[in-house]
This record gives sequence, C-alpha cells and structure tokens, in this order.
Amino acid sequence: MWFAATDKALRMLAQVGIALEPPSETNRKGPNGSVEHQLLINDFRVALAQLPAAFPKLRVHYQGASDAFVARQEGDLATAFIPDGVIRITDVSRNKTVLFYLEADMETEPLNSERPACSSIEKKIRVYQDHFRLGEYKRHEQAWACQLKGFRVLLVSPAQISLARLCGRIRSMPPSNFIWITYRAQLHNPGLAQSIWFPGGSMEQPQTSILGSLVSGTRQ
Repeated sequence: MWFAATDKALRMLAQVGIALEPPSETNRKGPNGSVEHQLLINDFRVALAQLPAAFPKLRVHYQGASDAFVARQEGDLATAFIPDGVIRITDVSRNKTVLFYLEADMETEPLNSERPACSSIEKKIRVYQDHFRLGEYKRHEQAWACQLKGFRVLLVSPAQISLARLCGRIRSMPPSNFIWITYRAQLHNPGLAQSIWFPGGSMEQPQTSILGSLVSGTRQ
C-alpha cells in the first residue's frame, strides 16, 4: 500500500498553514501510473463494489491485468499495453457472466501517434479489435467456468469536457461499439450501473447501462 498527496490536497493543506514539498515525479507514480490515474481507478472500483448491494444476485470481481495485449497486425512495430483492470460480473440466478476491461483515461495519451513506442487511443482501439477478432478474450472461460460471447471496454474520462474528443475518435474506427464511455462524476451519481454510458462513443444516442439485460430492473 502506498500514499501520496495530490496537487489539490497540497493546495488545501497550504490554505491552513501546512506547507509540504510536492512529491517528486518518481514518488507520484504508483502501480498504475500517476497518483491521479490511480485515484480514478479507485473511484471506479468503489462504484463497482457497490453493485451487489443494489443488485443482490450479482457477483463482481475486479483484478489488475497482468498480461499485455499486443496488436498482431503491426509486426515488429506491434503496440503492447496492459489494461487498467479486468472485471467480471455474474448474475448467479442465471449463471451468466459478462467481461469488461477498464481503461482510465487521464488525457495524457494522444489520439494517435506514429511513434512505435508511444501509446495512443487509436492504437489501443486496434489492439482491442484484434483481441476480439482472434478470440483471445475466451482465455478467461476456463478459469471462470463460464461462456463469453464478447467483452466491453469501459473507458472512464476524468471530466465531461473530455468526452467529445474521445467519442469522435471511437466513432471513426469501426467496429467500436464495444467501447463504452462515461466520465468520473457519473460513477457515483447516478451510479456505475445506471444509464451513464455512451456505447461506441455515440453521444447522439441515449446513454445506457453496462448491465443491460443481465439483471431485471436495470434502466437501459
């Protein structure tokens, strides 16, 4: 376990007469990148942990990904990255499991980059497209004793103002309807399971719930 103060916390402490040196860039890094990035992941995990209280038939499990996803179409220039999380949600009354990958976006990655070593939103989308096309997601079936028909990528942006930029790139790269996007504040109000997600980055359509028909009583 590790702790660090964010820039906002340092400013609040300064207002009450407690002056601290900003942490070095090395100390601002955690297992998933910057402190702010880790806090966004934590916000998602808190919202996720609340699902069984609202839907008692659901069982949720979150794990940090350990295997890198690699695009198969780029040869020696293949892009590799590790998702921020792997989530499974099971309706025990129906023995139905759905798979999600979490991507917490802090607006630090460009939409596209020609540099092989530089990650980008576009490269990640292509890797996920390969992941589905090659059926690699089915490797979870044996470990979880379930059948999976696919997966969704849950892309969480830090603020509403970031959505248009990301949605435009998602829509420009079909098939991308498996990428669902929302922003941080909506994770807790109205809540992760509610209609807060834009499927495929389509902001012209009503928002929907990630649970879909998994449980009854969830708003679409």
